[in-house]
Amino acid sequence: MGIAHYYLSDYNKAIPIFQNALDKAEKQKIPDIILSSSLHLANSYLALNVWDSAYEIFLSTVTFIEEYKKVEYYPSIYEGLGNIDFSWGKYDSAEEYFNLALNYSEELNYEENIVFEKMTLSRILYAKNELDRAVELLDGLLQRQGIEKSRYYGQVFNSLGIVYLKKLEIDTAMENFNQALAIAESQNNTLELIQIYIHMGGAYQLLEDYDKAIEYYETALPMAFENQRIDDGTRALLNLGISYTALEDYDSAIDYFLQTIELKEQLRLSVVGDSRRDYLAAELRAYQWLAIVYLHQEDFENAVNTMELASGKYLREQMEDKGDKLSFSGVSNYRRHLDDNQTIVKLGSVNIPWQSLISINKDDTNGLFLFHDEILDKLPRTLLANFHKLEENHRGLSAVKAEENIIPFDEMTVEDLIRYYRLLLSAKGNESQIREIGRLLYNYLLSPIEEDFIGKDELVIVPEGILAFIPFETLVMADGRYLIEEYVISYAQSLAVMEIISGREYDDKRQDFFGIGGADYENPNENLADSLYSNIIVDQWNNLPGTLDELENIGKEFNNPLILTESDASETEIKALSDANLLKNYKILHFATHGFVLPENPDLSAIVLAQNDSGNNDGYLNVLEISELKIEADFVNLSACETGLGKIYGGEGVVGLAQAFLIAGANSLSVSLWQVADESTRDFMSSFYSFVKRDDMSFKNAMAEMKRVFINSERYSHPYYWAPFVFYGR
Repeated sequence: MGIAHYYLSDYNKAIPIFQNALDKAEKQKIPDIILSSSLHLANSYLALNVWDSAYEIFLSTVTFIEEYKKVEYYPSIYEGLGNIDFSWGKYDSAEEYFNLALNYSEELNYEENIVFEKMTLSRILYAKNELDRAVELLDGLLQRQGIEKSRYYGQVFNSLGIVYLKKLEIDTAMENFNQALAIAESQNNTLELIQIYIHMGGAYQLLEDYDKAIEYYETALPMAFENQRIDDGTRALLNLGISYTALEDYDSAIDYFLQTIELKEQLRLSVVGDSRRDYLAAELRAYQWLAIVYLHQEDFENAVNTMELASGKYLREQMEDKGDKLSFSGVSNYRRHLDDNQTIVKLGSVNIPWQSLISINKDDTNGLFLFHDEILDKLPRTLLANFHKLEENHRGLSAVKAEENIIPFDEMTVEDLIRYYRLLLSAKGNESQIREIGRLLYNYLLSPIEEDFIGKDELVIVPEGILAFIPFETLVMADGRYLIEEYVISYAQSLAVMEIISGREYDDKRQDFFGIGGADYENPNENLADSLYSNIIVDQWNNLPGTLDELENIGKEFNNPLILTESDASETEIKALSDANLLKNYKILHFATHGFVLPENPDLSAIVLAQNDSGNNDGYLNVLEISELKIEADFVNLSACETGLGKIYGGEGVVGLAQAFLIAGANSLSVSLWQVADESTRDFMSSFYSFVKRDDMSFKNAMAEMKRVFINSERYSHPYYWAPFVFYGR
């Protein structure tokens, strides 16, 4: 009965029947019915996009398979887990699950499973932009003996069509869609027809035949909702909005985008834990397009409010879990609380054609679009000759490799330029070239709104994507000075996060300073053998003797500082202080240590502490552990290597150590964007605290003043020394 309702797409009726069957089968210990009803129950939840319930059932079913040795169920279980991760935007783990399913299917000779798994793997490759591999996989399926008899035969053509669509080979894409359409109609396959109509609409959209595209989307839309295909319905709604945007019918576009976002918000709540970050990153386009339409209408406040819907969303939810109040009152109310001397600069991602640039002052909000050709066309040939092909390195940024091909002019992107600029800064590159690119970036990113800076002396930068990896302090103004020489500069993940931080109230009777550094990195940690880091960390960490001098000099500025060094600079000590609520007693937390960033899994990024930890800890205070600390700090200083880096999530920003400390209770923090020099960092930080304590400067003002001191020095004037330290928070 449950299966009958399932194949009629009546999942709400199927679910209680499957649950009833499962309960009875468990009491009577009937393995096949336990597994079959569990599998169908999970797939019913999956069809309704109740992902958390589906995921939990799939995982629990793996235990049944192992207990009863029913390996024939493995393909379907791994397919289910892979489908959920794919929906959540976790493409790497989805690929792993489908490869596991494929291995079992080939071992068991399950032909239909093999076809489905290879087809789905092609869609994962499509999502990862590995288009040639996807075509190869699908072409191989079409050559497979007996493929014409598969119920997935039409879906293979459909999948091939969307790959060619992304390759902009529209005629070939349409040939495949028409093949898929004929097969789906002959099979009366409604669910497949919905997707084909949406994809054919996409082809006409690329051909700029928007009326025809709308016709296909409007055909698919009611079919999707009648058959409870919410994902397909939201895709049709989104594309209708994009088509109406192209036709400059902005009111219709806004209506469709709002419907899309409402559904996306509902679906997101069914995503488990930190997978919400991946889901939002994968589904960010609806928010971006709605903001774009508002910008076209010069409705800047609604544009900002839309961006804030998707900015730092999971971070805010984690902050709420720790007791913060989750709310955003809207930019109109927010700007009323700005100081007269402040301007907020909110920048959109460089990865979308209509990059947004918005300025927010106490009395007004303004915005405009930036177009990449405005900077790329101005790159001088002498500069282009120095660009080399970039390749991702293990830190999630890019390294320049010698002997590689020079990037042709027409292949350069703004992202390439930013990567190269950051590389020049972090490698202490040619200063004249740094200034040249810094001037170009200032002209592109800030000069269009520089009139909004008149009479201001403080800029708050809200960057998106890779823009968070460059220090705006180094951009060069028209008069040849660095931006930091004119303005105090700070950063924020989002306005909503800033509003949460501004609402925190801490006891003013706390002690001034807690510092940790000069950690013992030479003696091995016995606990590391059982740690994940034993397989990740290859080289031993070097001692940082300069950090002992750094802490000694800083300690002189404060009364009764607590400073942990050598073997006491340990993870066990930090956690013990937190558990005893003693870390809450300090206004300033200063970490003069190594930092470790793992963009592939940002939750494993860590502050590296003493390696001879006497407790049961491995010496790596990672993101998850940091977020569980109990602190009430006005300022956390991560005077360590690359602590400002992490994994970029669309909408969420850079996920890493900085966000973890905000969740734990930090109101502001300083992080570094590249490996800092030991001696110069000692000098920078020692004098920085002198400005804070002796001259009674705010942390961000003291940070700006120290950078100006370095700029005007003989020894440390290069941006390599002063630019890595950036200030987040209030």
